[in-house]
Order: sequence, then structure tokens, then C-alpha cells
Amino acid sequence: MAKKTAKKKTSSSKEKVMFNYEITAVFLIAICVFVAISVCFDAGGIIGSSVAEFFKGMFGGLAYVFPFAAIAVLIYSMVGENTGKKVAKYVCSCLLFLAVVALYQLFVGTDGYTGHFISYYYNEGRFLNGGGVIGALIAVPLHSLLGVGAYIFLFAFAIAMVMCVFEISLLKVFKTLSLWINRFFENLKRDMDELTNIREEEKRLKAKKSRHNDEKTSGKKRDIDSFVNDVLSDDDAAVSIEDYIDSPEDKEPEINFYRVTEEDIPEALKNHSTSASDDEEREIIEYTYPDIELLSRPETDERDEAEVEDELKTNAKKLVDTLRSFKVDGTVVEISKGPTVTRYELRPASGVKVNQITALADDIALSLAAKGVMIAPIPGKSTIGIEISNKAPSVVTLREVLETQEFLNNPSKLAVALGKDISGRPVIMDLARMPHLLVAGATGAGKSVCINTLIISILYKADPNEVKLVMIDPKQVELGVYNGIPHLLIPVVKDAKKAAGALNWAVSEMTERYSEFERNNVRNIQGYNELMESNGTPEKKMPRIVIVIDEFADLMMVAPADVENYVCRIAQLARAAGMHLVIATQRPVVKFITGNIKANVPSRISFMVASVRDSQTILDMGGAEKLVGKGDMLYMPVGETRPSRMQCAFVSDSEVKNVVAAVSQNGTPDYDEDVIEKIENEEIYNPDGDDPGDCDEFLAEAIDMAITGGSISTSLLQRRFKIGYNRAGRIVDQMEERGIISGLDGNKPRQVLISRDQYNEMLMNGRFGGNGEN
Repeated sequence: MAKKTAKKKTSSSKEKVMFNYEITAVFLIAICVFVAISVCFDAGGIIGSSVAEFFKGMFGGLAYVFPFAAIAVLIYSMVGENTGKKVAKYVCSCLLFLAVVALYQLFVGTDGYTGHFISYYYNEGRFLNGGGVIGALIAVPLHSLLGVGAYIFLFAFAIAMVMCVFEISLLKVFKTLSLWINRFFENLKRDMDELTNIREEEKRLKAKKSRHNDEKTSGKKRDIDSFVNDVLSDDDAAVSIEDYIDSPEDKEPEINFYRVTEEDIPEALKNHSTSASDDEEREIIEYTYPDIELLSRPETDERDEAEVEDELKTNAKKLVDTLRSFKVDGTVVEISKGPTVTRYELRPASGVKVNQITALADDIALSLAAKGVMIAPIPGKSTIGIEISNKAPSVVTLREVLETQEFLNNPSKLAVALGKDISGRPVIMDLARMPHLLVAGATGAGKSVCINTLIISILYKADPNEVKLVMIDPKQVELGVYNGIPHLLIPVVKDAKKAAGALNWAVSEMTERYSEFERNNVRNIQGYNELMESNGTPEKKMPRIVIVIDEFADLMMVAPADVENYVCRIAQLARAAGMHLVIATQRPVVKFITGNIKANVPSRISFMVASVRDSQTILDMGGAEKLVGKGDMLYMPVGETRPSRMQCAFVSDSEVKNVVAAVSQNGTPDYDEDVIEKIENEEIYNPDGDDPGDCDEFLAEAIDMAITGGSISTSLLQRRFKIGYNRAGRIVDQMEERGIISGLDGNKPRQVLISRDQYNEMLMNGRFGGNGEN
């Protein structure tokens, strides 16, 4: 009790002292304001005039600064307790002011004096000729002893006081200045390069225009009828005649001479394609890689390294203290800071079990105010990794990964700049080694950005002769932007019903490639292409084909048996044929990501998912549900038993459009018409074994009734639709065949296996006939 009473008295006495100090500071601030008004505006009356004259005599021209500096110091003193550090800053502030007054005297004041020293410099200060008496008392003796050295020492002393008062590091200032200067010259160089490119382009266009004028005057003209006949006779055409006429280079001479109008062109000719050159040029595409300047530069971390290091050490101390509060001892032996999360490697004390630490994940997150905490032993080390999300995560741009030596020196044409790992090192994924990839994540977690990163990386690494892309986008909003790039084998497939046809073509293409390998006695696409190169026929080399499926669950809703069969066949056999699958989904459920698909697609990427079950579906273990989103992901390539946490590289929609626009300038894509025709004519597998028109007219209404009620029975259908037992039984059988209701279980009603959303998707996709209206 005595100790508590003493503590209360001590705290109350401190509060009383602080209160008295604040009152004194308020009066002092009022005096300083009065001095400022008197000195600056001469509005202080008789006393104010005397005060102004005194301060000008003592400080000269710095009398205008003194009251404001005093006010700032007084306000600072009222904030918080007056610790030793604050007192040191008061002293440094006074010394800084005196140094500035002395410097002002050296630069502005007179050299010599006549008469009495004090009275002379007091009068000089009144007329603002120097730093008054205070400035003269410091500057005049120093100048007499050191000469020019007085300027040097006073200036250095003033800088040192500024550093002490404002806690400024000269090294940090120089770093910031150098960063600004480098950025200025980089922008200047980029602008100069752009200006040079513009001027070169103008010269090229002028030269081309002069060549066209020469051709026009030399009489190289053709008759429009023969021109149309030539176009119609060429079956391997690639550029439409409308594009030919509307071309910026040919528009003026062609239209003025031939006077071609839209009415003069036959309707069949509008959709006809024409060849721009001979067969050699059509097979080997001249490709110009996109400029890296189309992608955004990485943002620089404005925080000082020392500040970041202090924050990490503070978090490590909090982490150890939190564990000790639960009687778990350990030592942080290493800290790895990544873009999104920081991993603290904890070496537990003897006798501490791993599950004792993993059970405290929520308590650690609460103590450090972190969004998410993941804890797991580190393979190959006697430490436990505790991964804590950063309060200020940094964005990993695609450009900074593309510019690394790891990507530039990678020989694979399917190298993908995936992102950075938890230590900040770039991660380059070789899709040829994967050889297939499964990507999953909830909406907004970064799945679509990852797909864009993969495609853009290929555009920066491979030309259309080396890699071809087949894109399937049932959502119709993600991959449509890539229509028009020369890497596309066919236009982006947006109809889910035609996607099975595209996958069926891929199986056929795989089979044909293996037949070609057998005829040439080679084992894989690499051996085949090397053989064609050695035979002097590089135009016969096979490109690698990457099949990108953006929303796999939608395809499984339309034709589950066909899609699963095609995907499994491609995944099992297509690696040697140079064909690779990239499957993305936001619904990683066992119904869509079946065991056969998982067994044949060994490489996985999981972004943040909704539940542990979804994480187990993708990675065969939990963890993805604890990710923080926005590109935070778990990456498990083929051959690895545990996933690695990393940050996916970010590429914005505007950057994607810029790169696509640049790549599209290489020419229009040479779509394979045979492939398109096969896909158009492919029949979708009907899991029911009959046509939709054979379904009962009450089927759709019966399904709606079952979903609403949660169960269905034959007797219920008889009463509702006033039909016989046999017809009601056929409706129930049709519902069971489609996987809508469960099988027969004694006298119990059939249970519904689909949701309302899945039912609506089936209606839109035409999975059954009958009346779809409710």
C-alpha cells in the first residue's frame, strides 16, 4: 500500500510540474508573438518600439527570425515529456541560431569599427548592418584569428547543428539527391531516344512516300479487274482487300487511281484473305520484340534501410516476447524480408514442440497487428519459419523481373518472370519443365494477373515461329485483349461449347506430331527441330504450343466428361510434343479439379482461397487460405513436396494493352483455318447419351422445383404436373443421369446435388431441353 501511495504522489507531482510548465510556456509564446509584431510591423506601441530596437541592436537582421524560432522551440517543448534528448535539441537550436547570426555578420556586417565595440555594433544592428552585438562578439574574434577559415568552421558548425536538431543523415540526403539526378537523366535520355525514333520514323515515311510517287509516275499500274482476279485466285490469303485499300501507305495512290468503292467489291471478297508475299515470307514471321519501356518501372522504397532494419528487429523482439509470455522459448537467428511477407527463422529451445509454436499463430498475429501469420518448419534447417505480412508491402513489377539476368540469360523460350520469393530473389519458371500448370485463387487474389504475366513473359521471350498460343476464355473478359497478336494459332475461344472442340484438336495435333517424330526417328520436339535445322529446312520446325484456359470450372459445367478426357490425355502425353497446359480456376473444388487432372498436372500455383478444403484441393495441404491476397501466392513446381511462398509480378491492364498493341504491329495473326473449321464442327459430348430435344418438357421445371424444395420424388412430380407414374419416373431418371439429384435410397426422397447458380449456368449453356422458363 505504501508503494502504491508513493507512486500516486510521484505521478501527481509530475502532472503538476507539467501543468505549471505549460502555463509558463503559454506566457512566453505570448511574449514572443508581441516581439514579432513589434519587430516586423512596428505595432507594439512605445514598449514595442523599445523592444524592437533592442532586438535589432542585439541580433541585427536576424531579429526578424528570433521570435519565430523561439515560438517553434516553445511549442516543441510542450509536446511530450522533456527528456534528455529534447533538452539536447534545445541547446543545439540555440547554438544553430548563434552560428547563423555570426555568419550573417561575416557576410553583411562591416569589417572595422570605430569607437566603443558594443555601442558601434549595437548601432549597426539597429540599421540591420550585420548581426548586431551577438553576431559581432562571435564573428569578429573568429575572423581575426582564422580569416577565411571562420566562414568554413561556422558553416560546418551550422550544418552539424541542423543534423542534430532535425535528425538528418547527410548520407540519406546524398542518396536522395543522387536518385533524383539519376531519374532526371534517365527521363532525359528516354525523351531524347523517343525524339530520335520519331525523327527516324518521319524520315522513313518521307522516303517511302517518295518511292510511291516514283512508282506512280513510272507507269506501274494495274487494271482493277485483274487485281480482283489475282486476289480471288489466291487461296492462302492473309490480308483482306479492305485492309489493302485502307492501308496508310497505299491509301492515296490506290484510291485516287483505281477509284475502288465498297460497292465494287463482291461480298465474298470482303471475307477473303490475300497473301502479302511469297510462301517463304509467310511461313517465317519477322518479329520485333516489344520495348521494355512499355512496362512501368518499379517504385523505389522511400524508407531508409536503417529504419527498415530497426522495424524488423523490433518485430523480432515482439515475437520472442509473445512466445515467452506463453512459456515458449526460442531465438530469432535470421530475418528474410520479402515484398509482401517477412520470414523470421526461430530456433526453439530444447524441449519445445513444433505444435506449441504453430498453435500460437493467432496470438502472434494479434501481438504484431499482422494480417496473416504462417508457421512451418524450414526443410533442411533446425529452425521454424514464422512468416508475417509486412505493414507496407511493396509491389513487384513485371519489368524489374524481366530485366534480371536470370530471365535474360534463360535459354528457354517458355521462361516466365513469375515474381520474387520471400528473400526478394527473382523466380523464373520454365513452363517447358513444368510441363503443365494449375493456377487457382479467389476473385481479386491475383490469378488473372498471373495469367497475364505468363503470356507477356512469352511475348518478350519468344517469337511466333517458336511459340504459338491457344487461349480459351469462357468468361469472355480476360483474354480477349490478346486477339490480334501473331502468336495466336486461332482466335481466342470464348464459347464454352467450342472449347471442348479446341481441346480435341489439341489431342489430334499431339498425335500427328508423334507420328511425325516416328517418321523422322526422333524422340521429342527438340530433336525434331534440331533435325530440321541441320537439314536446311528451318521453315518446317514445329513451334511449341501453350494452351491457356482461364476458367476451367465453366468448361467442366458444359462438357465434364469430354473436357476431363482431353485434358488428361494432353497432360499425360503432350510434353514431348511441345504442348503445355495452363489451367486457371477460381473454384478449386473436387467436382471440377478431379483426381485424374491433379495427377497429370504436377505444377501448382495457389493464390488466396476461401477455405482449407480449397487449399487442399490444389496443394494437397492447407496454407493458401492464410495468404494476404494481391499476388501473395504459394508456388509448388514439379518435383517439390512443399510449396514456396512468393509474390507474383504485377502487370496492369494498360501495360498489357500497350504490349499487345506493339506486338500486333508485327502483322496480322496467321490463323490456321483448318483448325478453326475443326473446332466449329466439333460436336460437344452429351453426358446424357441423347439429344437435348429428347428431354421431357417438364424437366427444367422439375429441376427448379427440386432446387427450391431441396428434394424430389416421383409422387411429388405426379401431383404437381398431373402426369403418370412412368413419365414422372423418366423425369427423375433424366435428373439423376445429369448429376442433379442423388441415386435411389430406399423410400427416401432424392437429394439435390447442385446449387441455384449451377442450375442457371446449365440453363444458359443448354444442358437440357424443355422449357427453361420458371
